[in-house]
Amino acid sequence: MTLQIDNEINLDHLKMDLAFHSDKSIPFGVLKLGIPPVGQVGAVGYTISTQHIVLFNIDISGSMDDRCADGRTKMEHAIHTTKNIWKMLTEKTNIIASLNAFDDKVDEIISPEFITNENMILSLQKINNLLPRNSTNIELALVKINSQIYDMLDKYPDASITHILLTDGNATAGCREPLILSTLVNTKIMNVFIGYGIDHSAQMLSTLGNCLNANYYFIDQIEKGGLVLGEIYNSIFNKRYSNVIIQGLGLEFYNFRNNIWSPILNIDYLISETERTFHVRFHPEKQEFILENGTLLTISGLDILTNINGTLSMFNTKNTKHSDLQKYIFRQRTQEFMFRAQNENDNLSIKEDLKALLTEIKTYMETHLLLEDLFYVSLCDDLAITIRTYGTEHGFMYAAGRINSNGNERAYNICSIPPSNTHRQQVGHFRSVGISQHVRAMRGNSVAAGAGALDDDDSQEEDIGHTITQTNINSTNVTPSMSRAMRNASLPW
Repeated sequence: MTLQIDNEINLDHLKMDLAFHSDKSIPFGVLKLGIPPVGQVGAVGYTISTQHIVLFNIDISGSMDDRCADGRTKMEHAIHTTKNIWKMLTEKTNIIASLNAFDDKVDEIISPEFITNENMILSLQKINNLLPRNSTNIELALVKINSQIYDMLDKYPDASITHILLTDGNATAGCREPLILSTLVNTKIMNVFIGYGIDHSAQMLSTLGNCLNANYYFIDQIEKGGLVLGEIYNSIFNKRYSNVIIQGLGLEFYNFRNNIWSPILNIDYLISETERTFHVRFHPEKQEFILENGTLLTISGLDILTNINGTLSMFNTKNTKHSDLQKYIFRQRTQEFMFRAQNENDNLSIKEDLKALLTEIKTYMETHLLLEDLFYVSLCDDLAITIRTYGTEHGFMYAAGRINSNGNERAYNICSIPPSNTHRQQVGHFRSVGISQHVRAMRGNSVAAGAGALDDDDSQEEDIGHTITQTNINSTNVTPSMSRAMRNASLPW
């Protein structure tokens, strides 16, 4: 779609597209941002001058000795993936990294240092020697990493610092209150909180990940952890804009993290070579005026390539075209329903609403010959997984995981549902499924959300009319650099 916009400032480095729904009685639109490449090695202002610091915080509590579907322990997988990432960091220049290991105390395994070919072997040996021990103290891990963060900020005030915390369980020592722990998250840097497997505290990590400059990732299949770490690695080294603000007088933007429409949307960062889609609507009292006169929409932030902080794009929406945005309306409703499911785990009407929306989308797909469309299939997976896990102790975890993938347009998708007979049911009646189904899922086979593909003893499982796709990668969100990073982080043993 070609926009005809008055008073436009739309620099070559940021491609924008704004459209509102063709049915003008529905005040809904989408803003698409196409983020350009960071630039080749040697690009002035980024590749040479940016000091990158990566601080790892790895859980070594006793539960990391649990075995995964492939027979290896969680600890073995964490070690293998971390070593792959460390080798990848060695291939870059001017990188500082450290590694802390925590259980009910914190050991500084590798102090912050420049990574070189000379010290890489010793670092890999130290990582390889990690062993599971005692209980889990998230508070202590955050306090310790904060001392390192402040030290790094003093020495390198302009550095790009990323803190990666990986844990597989609940806090069993120290403070266990998510909101209190969130006050320990240093929002001056980028923080990544990774839930490793289905036994971590999703409520805690989600709360930490909802802080400014923070994200929460859920790895459902630990054997696929390299895919997640590779995506995170790509986000560290391919940021193009940070501290982005989108705003427009008389417009409201949807924040999927808190299910709120607001006149200002804050985005931690935008990654090069990607396209992001944000939902926008007219303020109810401003719609007619804006349609007739237009309004000013501005996007501001730090351009990491040029190190210039200010307006990235600005334009008047007066002549914005209208298009059929039904697919994004479905996406909007899916995000809203998943948020409800995440935060209201004892309201049985939510499950019926989820099922009704799934049926509506599937009918639309059939009518419009869209049964193979990856966008719609992903929405159906979002809903089916949320339905399947709703009311269980893992319901929040899976709803939060799919919301984050959907809203952040991530490449990695969670898709392996735990067998319902392994965890407590909180509301309603959900029939247990056999362990064989879970094993098949972990091996990458298709898990059916309809009764037809279940084992004979699972034939009474409710048919919701959709088979969950067992593909961890959403190919529509993968860039070439991201693909390379995910492949390298997943190198075989």
